Amino acid sequence: MLDDTTTEAVAARVAETAANLDAYIETKAGAIAAARIQAVEDDAEQKITELMAGHALEVERLEDLVGELRRQLKPLRRHVEETCPAVKDRKARAAARAGQAGDHGA
Repeated sequence: MLDDTTTEAVAARVAETAANLDAYIETKAGAIAAARIQAVEDDAEQKITELMAGHALEVERLEDLVGELRRQLKPLRRHVEETCPAVKDRKARAAARAGQAGDHGA
């Protein structure tokens, strides 16, 4: 049979092993979690970079589109002003009103 000192020694060894095992498990879990967290962060960073690049291209495309529409709008306005009688009449009336307002102000 075991005497008290042997029992105490075995209990101390079991307690030490349990403490070491807990520390080992905690260390190993931390390392596994750190690797997984890093992988998720890397993936998220890559996705963000891709989204930002896509967004920049989309903004550039839209700015080009706005520029092109503005470029096309100028000759269209000029064409409408030159060919549409209603627009010509409206511009003439506006000019006449502006001339009358200028006369009253003088």
